[in-house]
Amino acid sequence: MTARPLVDMGELAPYAGPDRIAALHPEERALRVIWDDGRESRFHWTWLRDHCACPECRHPQTRERLFELRDLPLPIGPASAELEENGTLCLNWPARDSASAHQSRFDPGWLRWRAYDSASRSERVRPRQPWSVKTLGQVPEYSYERFKEAAEIQRAWIESLQQYGAVLLRGAPAQAGELERFASAVAPIHETHFGRIFDVQTKPDPNNAAYTSLALEPHVDLPNHPHPPDIQLLFCIANEADGGDSTLVDGLQVAESLRKDHPESFHVLTTQAIDFRFQDAKVDICHRVPLIELDSQGAVTGLRFNNWIRDSLDLPEDEVERYYSAYQQLWRALCHPDNQLGLRLAAGDILAFDNRRVLHGRTAFTANGRRHLQGCYLPRSMVESRLRLLERQGS
Repeated sequence: MTARPLVDMGELAPYAGPDRIAALHPEERALRVIWDDGRESRFHWTWLRDHCACPECRHPQTRERLFELRDLPLPIGPASAELEENGTLCLNWPARDSASAHQSRFDPGWLRWRAYDSASRSERVRPRQPWSVKTLGQVPEYSYERFKEAAEIQRAWIESLQQYGAVLLRGAPAQAGELERFASAVAPIHETHFGRIFDVQTKPDPNNAAYTSLALEPHVDLPNHPHPPDIQLLFCIANEADGGDSTLVDGLQVAESLRKDHPESFHVLTTQAIDFRFQDAKVDICHRVPLIELDSQGAVTGLRFNNWIRDSLDLPEDEVERYYSAYQQLWRALCHPDNQLGLRLAAGDILAFDNRRVLHGRTAFTANGRRHLQGCYLPRSMVESRLRLLERQGS
């Protein structure tokens, strides 16, 4: 039976749970909470006042914050803290300075869910599992029919995409229009200058290497944009040519190996911005950015390796050779057989991968059989939104 919340905290996602507060220890700047399982969390008084969910502080319908701490002296001082009989945390804020007296009540399940001690924050991180050919073996795969019927398969599909950066659906109807129907049901399609849906097949006047029969080395799509597409879908309608097998490389694994084994090269590729540019008769799009991107904590958030549209190298004279050396080191690692996972897409397969993490390519193919893939892009925020909605439903 689903637990019922003790306090309405203005959340649509479920937060009620079995965790209960065993003891309270008020401090000058924070409230120290001891949980019934022994974990300890500290909540700053300012944080607690900012997160009050009463109708005065949160709009009852929109759930948006109404409380404004703009004019209050910080840090906010202690409140009187007590546990109600059912386990609810009750805080009584005294009138001080320009603030009037106020009462805040917190559901213990919500507090545990939102706790920001190191252990609680670590539990909320969705794992990304770096992989090589040896450790992954094959891309996780699911049935297209089961995906359409079962919410738990949809959730597993997105979780696999988050964890490994690539996931495969098998058994979709191999016909034009199916990709757009499928993708639109997952998230709004991210349209680019290649269109809403693009056809990957040989063309007489190609403006991109993908529209030839050439082998494609590992790359990410559209690194010349300030915000390259997040998730790419490749749908196989026909793959009857000799060759044309797909290849995938986990850029996260390669980048972390480079950080460990060649820290100087890693430093160069994460700090020196270079130019990427795509140009044809209709568009000319360029962007300057480091090839390996990091977040504020130093974690790898994306790669922009695409040798075809890397523009002229514009660096200080004394940095040019150092950059080429680091670039070559990364390139060789991306092309190493231990890192390149091969798979042959069959008619009806939909391959989804994280375009900011997993580099894709293919072997060359001959024109003695039909080869037709379709592709599109999805925004990560909306795919992750879909996962949260599935989790909210308990799928």
